Amino acid sequence: MKTINLIKVFIASPGDIAAKRNEVEETIYRWNIENTYNTKVILMPIRWETNAVPTYINNSSEQSVINKQIVENSDILLAIFGHKLGSPVDNYRSGTMAEIDYFYKNSKGEVGVFFLDEPVPQVLAEEYIEVKKYRDSLEDKGFYGTYSKDNIRRFLTKKVNYLIEKVEWQQFF
Repeated sequence: MKTINLIKVFIASPGDIAAKRNEVEETIYRWNIENTYNTKVILMPIRWETNAVPTYINNSSEQSVINKQIVENSDILLAIFGHKLGSPVDNYRSGTMAEIDYFYKNSKGEVGVFFLDEPVPQVLAEEYIEVKKYRDSLEDKGFYGTYSKDNIRRFLTKKVNYLIEKVEWQQFF
């Protein structure tokens, strides 16, 4: 029997690109098929739709419950934005932005933010201005990428390798 390390990958995005979340999940499963044997790592896709458990907590928002249940316990957060930021929650312009911020502040994990590079439908032009502002605001915080399956796969491979090296390094101390 072999020991396998589990890395939980939280997939965050506004609802307008649910199909891309599905693609990311498929990319994770493909990554597992291609890499688990050699790396001894399996990636587990985490999504609020499938992993959050309905819970009533007095004076808590739905977003804070999701953050505590699944965002906080993930190892990697992979966020994708299309033409909308999403719906406002708590004190954030969107739930996805709240998840990124919560994860970054409360986790030692890795964050990747990706933006679609597709023509913007005219009906979404005003909303896309907000996405562009958010993307521009990330420039002083780090690096973001353009969404593609290959970019997601490269991101996951780099982050997994980093996490493996980090664990191996910590075992010496």
